[in-house]
Amino acid sequence: FYVLNALSELDRPGEWVLDRRRRRIYAWPVEGAGPLSFACADGLVRAARLTDVVIDGLVFDCSRTDAVTFRDCSRCTVRASTVRRTSAGAICMEGGVSNRVVGCDLYDLGEGGVTLRGGDFRSLTPGGHVADNNHIHHYGRVVANYRPGVQLYGVGCRATHNLIHHSDHQAVAFEGNDHYVGWNVIHDTCLYNDDAG
Repeated sequence: FYVLNALSELDRPGEWVLDRRRRRIYAWPVEGAGPLSFACADGLVRAARLTDVVIDGLVFDCSRTDAVTFRDCSRCTVRASTVRRTSAGAICMEGGVSNRVVGCDLYDLGEGGVTLRGGDFRSLTPGGHVADNNHIHHYGRVVANYRPGVQLYGVGCRATHNLIHHSDHQAVAFEGNDHYVGWNVIHDTCLYNDDAG
C-alpha cells in the first residue's frame, strides 16, 4: 500500500503535495531544474473556422489541455514553434482541410504530440493535413498508452520526415483510409509496452 498526497510523505526532490482546503501546493524542487511552473490555462490557442493563418516561431508552455487546437480550419499552419510541458497533447487539427504542422519541437507532453483528423469517409475525400519535419519526444508522460507522437484519423493525412522518440507506447497511429506515413525516424518508443511495435 502507499499514501498519496500526504504532507508527511514529502521526502525527496521532485515530489509535491496539494492541500485543497488551504489552497496550497507544497513542493520540493529538484536542484538545478530551474523555477517551478504550474499549468493553469485550458489550451493556449483555440481557433475555429479560420482560413490561411500561420503561427510561426512561438513557444507554447504549460497548458492543462492540448496547447493548440484548430477546428474546421483551412490551410492553417503551425510552423517552427515549440510546445512543451502540457498536461495533455501538443497540437490538434480537427476537421477542415490542408492544415499543417511543420518544423516544430514538441516535448515534455502529458499525452500525444500531433493529432490530425480530417477528410470524408463516404466520398473518400482527403483532409490533406500534414505533420512534417517535427521533433517529437518525451511524450505520454501523464497518459502513456494510445497517445502517439503523431495520430492520423479520417482520410488522406500525412506524417513525414518526423523524428519521434522516448515514449512508453506508440510513435505513430492511424485510423481511416489513404494516409501516408513515410521517411520518419523513430527510436526508443514502446519502452513499457511490447504489443505496439
